[in-house]
Amino acid sequence: MAQLATKDADHALDIVQDTMMVLSQKYADKKPQDWPALFYRILQNKIIDWHRKQNTKNKLFSLFGFFNDGLETNDNAETANHYPVNKTMAPDKAMENTDINNRTLHAIEQLPLRQQQVFLLRQWQGLSVRETANAMSISEGSVKTHYSRAIGQLKIKLEDIYYEQA
Repeated sequence: MAQLATKDADHALDIVQDTMMVLSQKYADKKPQDWPALFYRILQNKIIDWHRKQNTKNKLFSLFGFFNDGLETNDNAETANHYPVNKTMAPDKAMENTDINNRTLHAIEQLPLRQQQVFLLRQWQGLSVRETANAMSISEGSVKTHYSRAIGQLKIKLEDIYYEQA
């Protein structure tokens, strides 16, 4: 989630590390079954904080004519290269899967931050609507709305892949 939100592995690792530190320092007394929702709530807040800092930094540097650090132009293929290809797959099928993975990751990256986070928590992390709402400090209705909008956008962006697979 952090890597998709930041488009940078190093920033993502810093965010996750900060999240784990806060979780272990402030919530060690909580029940282990409460930790996932707490972790994702802290992670989401850290990601939002990171985006705010980046916006502030970019505005400040643009005032003085400096360039940003290139985060907006980071190549999406670099992110997708972290996902290994199944070595038993035929080369043409492996290339097709790599292309689908790259396009899917790019489509997820294009979602608004809240939709992206709800989608990742619900679809990839398998959290329920209630757990996602708790993790993000939003209502269950908002979770459903963001998730529905994310699915709708992904279907539009990945329509050709969807119909090829059907």
